[in-house]
Amino acid sequence: MCKLKFSILTLGCKVNYYDSNIVKKILEENNFDYVDFDDDVADIYIINTCSVTNLSDRKSRQMLNKARKKNPNAIILAMGCYSQVNSKQILELKLADIVIGSDDKKNILELIKKYIAQKDLDFKIKDVRKKKIFDDNYNYEIKNFNADERVRAFIKIQDGCDYFCSYCIIPFTRGKSRSRDLNNIYFEVQKICDAGFKEIVLTGINVSAYGNDFENKIGLADVIEKLGEIKNLARIRLSSIEPNIINKNFVDRAKKNSKLCPHFHMSLQSGSDKILSAMNRKYDREKYFEAVKLLKNNFKNVCLTTDVIVGFPGENENDFLDTFDFVNKIKFAKVHVFPFSERKNTCAINFKNKVSSEIKKTRVKKLIELSENLEHEYIKSFLGKELNVLIEKKINNSREEKYFGYSDNYLKIFVENKGDLVNKIIKVKLTDINKNYGFGKII
Repeated sequence: MCKLKFSILTLGCKVNYYDSNIVKKILEENNFDYVDFDDDVADIYIINTCSVTNLSDRKSRQMLNKARKKNPNAIILAMGCYSQVNSKQILELKLADIVIGSDDKKNILELIKKYIAQKDLDFKIKDVRKKKIFDDNYNYEIKNFNADERVRAFIKIQDGCDYFCSYCIIPFTRGKSRSRDLNNIYFEVQKICDAGFKEIVLTGINVSAYGNDFENKIGLADVIEKLGEIKNLARIRLSSIEPNIINKNFVDRAKKNSKLCPHFHMSLQSGSDKILSAMNRKYDREKYFEAVKLLKNNFKNVCLTTDVIVGFPGENENDFLDTFDFVNKIKFAKVHVFPFSERKNTCAINFKNKVSSEIKKTRVKKLIELSENLEHEYIKSFLGKELNVLIEKKINNSREEKYFGYSDNYLKIFVENKGDLVNKIIKVKLTDINKNYGFGKII
């Protein structure tokens, strides 16, 4: 039998991207050929789905349909979060031939071979909420997202979440919080760095909960300290953290590691104590602001970004203004704004005092405008200053050639063409800015 071509399309968070790379490695090592989703026709299409919002659900269905149209004779496989909680719907609508959940990737080769042999599967998705241990039975020597440039790699250190925020479906799609063995994390990062990567991003569903399921009391600070020992690792970046992890002990330990990037994406969700309580978040405005002060007082050039949900049930105009003013007070470098989306199985789906779509749209627009202004002001504050930029890519167009990369505090910077700069950390003086990126001169 000739080699079968497969393609993977990944939706959602960086954890999904990491999982897709594991699947890619499994199939490539078993005589399957990978092709790009948009560039070639595949025999097998794998859609790694997302279910964090209603829009994510719709996008997942659209991409499954798109794969079917690209090659009606192909095998369509759905995996990930949307598949975990909607497998019956996917099969009834004939969106996919094979459906696996968010934690079934280790079975993917067996299931594909079985489907090819008998065109029928009786595979039942396991209840991921019963899983208690991080699934770490892979050889993690894998190609990562920027494999051609060997620049940045995402390292999954945790999965699942125990917080059960009233709006969030993730505990149902990903299960309980499970932490990865620290030695295995170290082993993978060392191999990634030996392959040429300069920066790693520690990612998970809730990285702040790292170690909570271990008997030996270790946490995220221990991961940062351990990885700091790797000599050829230049940068450690965190994906998204919760404010409850930011205390004096964590900050004192983290700031000693010069490799840790001063970029913290710390979820806010609302600036109203009333709404935070209804959301079942684990902090109030005061606690969040104390975390912000600790970060600003201990990390030079710190970049703070966040997520905000607008239009949560019961959010009145005063609650929204509390959020707007709080965001403005903190001066985030960027705010990711989401309208509230009802998710089945969550408490919030039954909450009263729903906010209309029109009001949601108006509030989202106002907060996005504020975010754009704050982002512009943040990057403007670095005009004339020197930054260390990790160059990621060369941009070619008809007029000029430029490189771009990110500073340690996550400013997107373009520089002139001066030889081969990809995957090098260079010192750049910021000379000009656009709305949300800068132009620099190489020092």
